[in-house]
Amino acid sequence: MYGKRKARFLTSLLLAAVIAAPISPVFADEHKPDETSKVRVFEIDMNNQNPLATLKEQAIRERADYDAAINLNEVDFDKSTIHTSAFNRTKSGIQNITVSIQIVRKDDSADSVVYSFSENAAVKLIASEGPQVILKQSEVTVDLGSEFKYGDNIGYVSSTVGKLPVIKETDNVDMNTEGTYTCWLTFVDDSGDTTKISYLVNVRKPAEVTRSEEEAAQAEAQAEELASSNGMNVTQAAALQSQLSAYDHSGGASSGSVSDTPVTGTYYNGDSYVSLLKQWVGFTWEGKLQCVGYMHYRFAQHYGFMTGKINGNGRDQAWGIVAASSSWSVHFYISNSPAPGAIFSGVGSDPSGHTAFVEKVGDDGLWVSEAWGSTGQVNENKYYTWSQWSSMYPSGVVYAVPETSQAA
Repeated sequence: MYGKRKARFLTSLLLAAVIAAPISPVFADEHKPDETSKVRVFEIDMNNQNPLATLKEQAIRERADYDAAINLNEVDFDKSTIHTSAFNRTKSGIQNITVSIQIVRKDDSADSVVYSFSENAAVKLIASEGPQVILKQSEVTVDLGSEFKYGDNIGYVSSTVGKLPVIKETDNVDMNTEGTYTCWLTFVDDSGDTTKISYLVNVRKPAEVTRSEEEAAQAEAQAEELASSNGMNVTQAAALQSQLSAYDHSGGASSGSVSDTPVTGTYYNGDSYVSLLKQWVGFTWEGKLQCVGYMHYRFAQHYGFMTGKINGNGRDQAWGIVAASSSWSVHFYISNSPAPGAIFSGVGSDPSGHTAFVEKVGDDGLWVSEAWGSTGQVNENKYYTWSQWSSMYPSGVVYAVPETSQAA
């Protein structure tokens, strides 16, 4: 029965795609932000904490108005995915972007894509009267008995009056009792305009977010073995970190057809980037290469300067890069869309999150270079499809994108 339903659904998609009336795309001119009457514009509030999810639903529903291939009753909006070209969620006004959407049908255990489309779109980000606020996550997990700092989850704040707003915080968080709580934030600018947002706080036992004693002991033994095999101790290995800027990394060959120019470079002295990193025992986690150290040194390989220390876990790195870049020759902005040379941050199964360096971006996926502290595995130019990427980070991802990648 299920197979017949799916067959009928796919048949109707193919037939409707043939007979659907053609729609000529119309473009908005972002250099004329007041002229919006000539185009169907997707409007999104700048304080929307998940603008891509909103854009995805709006685009699917708008498409369904004229494309009979899309039955809204069959669409699983949560599992369907969206990918856009450069989209700056901190920039008010109109942006011309390309939207690619893959639709997943409800009750499909395999989460297979049954229909996809790409189109040019105009997105108008509407600035609210109050301050603009972007949270890093809609939900955070903290260790039982630790200190809760509400500001750690604030990723971006701006105000049209030119001064940072006053923040009023209230919560019902009990750091000594496991549970799920709520943190409420009110941002008030000099004009008296306010923005109110909230997020969930999960208080959990440390055992739920840290490794077992057995795994820690095993990792410690591996770290000692690694240091010994290189003829150095941890302090000596850490001293070698400063020498990294003398090396470059090859963005090297990856299979697949991509639309963006890959990041490229050359090896110095014939040394492999991975083999060099394995000597820097001081930048490992429990004896294994970890994502934060790998990403920052990959950054130095490409941009030619060190970032300095960016505090926080993998989930914090994109925000840290944007904040620190104000004093750099290359400036970065937060985006929901990747670009070559961008820094990714996301949260998957590990509440500490993950970070990686984006090597290049294609129509169907992206290539990243990354290290996994849990296993010590290093992936150079690892390819992920958009579907794989979305399933790994269901809470969403952000990218610190260099301004040179921003759409004109």
